[in-house]
Amino acid sequence: MNTETLVCSMVWIATSATTSTAIAGTLTQINQTSTSTQQSTDSSQNQTTTINLDSTELKTPCILEVSATANTELSGTITVNGKIIRQFRKQGATLNLSPYLSRGKQTIKILGRYAPAQSSVQVQFTGLGTQISQQTGGNGVLTQTLVINVI
Repeated sequence: MNTETLVCSMVWIATSATTSTAIAGTLTQINQTSTSTQQSTDSSQNQTTTINLDSTELKTPCILEVSATANTELSGTITVNGKIIRQFRKQGATLNLSPYLSRGKQTIKILGRYAPAQSSVQVQFTGLGTQISQQTGGNGVLTQTLVINVI
């Protein structure tokens, strides 16, 4: 498990053979903490990222974007705290998570499949002064979790 605290304009990047994560913070995110965990097996891969957001940041859009490389078929679901809020097909989805977030711990899961399996899928979260980008590829299964602690 890799844990880094983002201070000022530092950028943290964790990479493995099939997954990479880039997290950027600004001066307004001094207390933001991010944890990234990768678990790999022959058939699936899971990546979890945890961030802390101030509740005032929910007044602006918090955009979640799921996209794939060209000529990739991508389908799946996005859930918030176990409730499906979006199903996507073809090239992915873009949505504003702010209306689904409130004080406390919010768990966003992005589950899906993509073909061809050698393709790459990117999950990006962008909010006020926060940008997180996770990329995975190589097995055709998308399992990404974003835990947002709204304080």
